[in-house]
Amino acid sequence: MAKEIILNEQDGPSGTWSGPIAIGGQAKHIAVAQQSDKLLAAVFIGTDDAVYSNMQVQDDLGIRWSGPQGLDCAATDLALAADYRGMLNIFFAGTDGLLYWKYQKFDERERPWSDPVAMGGSAMNIVAAKNADGRLEIFYTDPNDNHAIYHNWQDGSGRWSGGTKLEGEAMQLTSAMNSDGRIEIFYTARTGIAYHNWQEYPGSSDDWHGEKSLVSDAFGLAVGQNEDGRLELFFAGSHNNEISHIWQRDIGGWSIERSMGGEGLELTVSRSSTGIMELFYPGNSGRLFHNWQDDPNGSWHGEEHLGDSGSRPVSIQNKAGGCALFYLAL
Repeated sequence: MAKEIILNEQDGPSGTWSGPIAIGGQAKHIAVAQQSDKLLAAVFIGTDDAVYSNMQVQDDLGIRWSGPQGLDCAATDLALAADYRGMLNIFFAGTDGLLYWKYQKFDERERPWSDPVAMGGSAMNIVAAKNADGRLEIFYTDPNDNHAIYHNWQDGSGRWSGGTKLEGEAMQLTSAMNSDGRIEIFYTARTGIAYHNWQEYPGSSDDWHGEKSLVSDAFGLAVGQNEDGRLELFFAGSHNNEISHIWQRDIGGWSIERSMGGEGLELTVSRSSTGIMELFYPGNSGRLFHNWQDDPNGSWHGEEHLGDSGSRPVSIQNKAGGCALFYLAL
């Protein structure tokens, strides 16, 4: 069911929250990214399965939203990423189940969108990432191949490699970049076991370590990066969606699992310009909560209610350096 898109954002790092504001449009699924000027862009799947964009613009009156614009395609899933020039790229599963790419053409004024480009194969659980050298790389599962994990990456000229299978099968995927520039993916198998797999060196799109188990009971994965570069993985357990986390240690490897308090299955995390990570999630009742680090790389404050209810949250750093939380109204 499609629902109204709501934004609640801080006016700066660890700043005051704006309160819930409808930005226009109703959605089943939403993805967000920063534009080249750090203004935000939202792309979403509407009530009719059509794909829409809504962009922040800035003028003498301040920052505002342009309003939903149809992009002449339809989708069941999508991901959004900006390339090295700040141009937006949408990767989506069409209503035919196939994988497509649609991108902004480089034009300083208009930035027109391309026609959809077929990328080959079927796709679900699409995730888009950017390599250390600026090349985009996408990860997805193929529902016609037992949810096997595939990836596809750009070469130095921007051409795509074609879908290549990675080790493992997944029901959910997410990704992050390590401090040295290596992309790492995290995913949950049907058994509930969470795995990870990583590039052997920065930009090694065709050279991956191979999957390794990480947590025995994990759903709703979200991964963030501490100010010092260490990754931190957040997840819900199968018992009442209790939220826990693990993190990379200074000496290498991962910590043991620790409870964060709180319950929720739809997790999202972002980091302010001062280096503090903040976790957002609807509780089991749909009420929205957040939890944040007291200091960069530090311990966690404890959950607090954010003052609204919603679903399908997505968070990102805004131009002011604070966190921006998008979600669908209940």
